[in-house]
Amino acid sequence: MILASAPLASERVGYRLFRLWLVVAALAAILLLPPYFALALDLTHLQSSFRRMSGKPQVFQDWQKLLQNSRELAVAEKLRQVNDFFNRRIEFVDDQDVWGQSDYWATPMESLSKNRGDCEDYVIAKYFSLLDLDIPNTALRLIYVKARIGGAASTLQQAHMVLAYYATPDAEPVLLDNLINGVFSISETIS
Repeated sequence: MILASAPLASERVGYRLFRLWLVVAALAAILLLPPYFALALDLTHLQSSFRRMSGKPQVFQDWQKLLQNSRELAVAEKLRQVNDFFNRRIEFVDDQDVWGQSDYWATPMESLSKNRGDCEDYVIAKYFSLLDLDIPNTALRLIYVKARIGGAASTLQQAHMVLAYYATPDAEPVLLDNLINGVFSISETIS
């Protein structure tokens, strides 16, 4: 009597293909959300998580107030409010100093609880806040750029990440950047 047998090679391949199909289907469902999809943050659950991270309660309350008070604003004002909030709240610090590793993409909760982060952390926090404010995910892009450190005449460049907002797919993007106070179109930041 045979209780168990090794799967045939064709069964293993079929199972792997099925697993791959499940992963691809799950990713497609996440990435191809309709443009009207809005992320609804569960602020009660997030506040509980924030406390466990030892974040200062006032910081979380200020973020919650930003989201509540910005709901009815025009898009341009939502962009400005979110950009200013995180640029003031998070101190730029390399991942090595915050997380003890060369690259770590923190959640908004992690960045706010530590009040520190690098350019990717600013972008992620701004991105999720804007999603919660009903900015469609199709209008937002995380973009790597070469930042000119020291002004327009400087030759010192560094890899950097910004958040771009596109009012329409073919519009000039507006950039939310932790290195620049304010929200500007890409042509305004280059000149």
